[in-house]
Amino acid sequence: MNNEQFPELTQLFETDIISGIIDESIVSVLYIAPNPVTAVMSIHYNLFESGEVTFSIFDNSGKLYTSIAKFSDSGEQSILLNINDLPSGVYFCRMSINNKYVAVTNFIVSR
Repeated sequence: MNNEQFPELTQLFETDIISGIIDESIVSVLYIAPNPVTAVMSIHYNLFESGEVTFSIFDNSGKLYTSIAKFSDSGEQSILLNINDLPSGVYFCRMSINNKYVAVTNFIVSR
């Protein structure tokens, strides 16, 4: 894992935090359904402010598989993500808003 490129993720692994809200003033909910995932997952979140939201998917070694960005209004939101290209395993979904790391959750891909 490149510590310079993803310092927040490195810190996440070093502190043994599996999932959680990092900044509760920006986001109150982040979860993935269904979990385990087989093909398509829905990322659910609740924002207190609107902005550019980025979801980055990492495996448990810190390898970045994909990253998607979209503008989101405040309130309850969700986005669908096709994960057919991911092999079975444990993954982390890191959420950033306006380039600020705010939350992470984990999920399992099961084939």
